[in-house]
Amino acid sequence: MSSCNSSMLFALYPVDFLINGNTEDKANAVLNDAEVIRYFKEVDNLPSDDKTALLRVIGGFLRDVKTKQAYAS
Repeated sequence: MSSCNSSMLFALYPVDFLINGNTEDKANAVLNDAEVIRYFKEVDNLPSDDKTALLRVIGGFLRDVKTKQAYAS
């Protein structure tokens, strides 16, 4: 592939897409737990306000778990 063609390819498609394919392909490659994938697909289809609220709850929960782990060690 010439540098001109590769530059055009990168301009048309994000590098992440070129490496991992579409978002679903990437999620399936990274996440092995089918239940987690299913839930996040459902979350992705929620109305924007509900999605934002749920992601804040998840973010807060993960933060709390990490804090507990940090203090436990």
